[in-house]
Amino acid sequence: MKVQDYVIKADDVFVLPEAVIKIKQLIDDDSSSIEDIAEVINFDPAIMSQVLKISNSALYKFTSTITTVSKAIQVIGTRSVYDLVLAYGVAHAFKNIDKSVVNLDKFWELGVNCGLLAKYLAEEIGVKEPEKLFVCGLLHNLGELVLVQLNPEVARKGAEVDEKNRPLSLQKKI
Repeated sequence: MKVQDYVIKADDVFVLPEAVIKIKQLIDDDSSSIEDIAEVINFDPAIMSQVLKISNSALYKFTSTITTVSKAIQVIGTRSVYDLVLAYGVAHAFKNIDKSVVNLDKFWELGVNCGLLAKYLAEEIGVKEPEKLFVCGLLHNLGELVLVQLNPEVARKGAEVDEKNRPLSLQKKI
């Protein structure tokens, strides 16, 4: 299978939750308010808990506990809320992936670490909206999940990394 084939088939496999799409529409609509966005988030307990958890994390260093989604949106910004909701949606879309091929806990842990490092480096050099780079780092290896979903045998071979077979050379060989 060629790369283009994976891209075409990934569209059928990768479906975001409706809340993610609705939040994006509201953020893009200048007539929408923070309360409109918060209302959609409040109807999805999993997304709501993630938004509150992140807004209260050391990542944003807010001085008091944030208890409402509206306040969380004010603190972290609509763009960051969308990035967070998108990341949640991606994780949700792949929740039923074959865990014998990929360790999802390790996959997301590496993604979070990469995202945090990217955000830190962006802040150090003064990049505007460093949270965008957090999402880029978080999702940087998303193609691996698409491959696991569409072609688990090839993904399994690609995971056989050792001192002799480094990831890049192994991927090129396969």
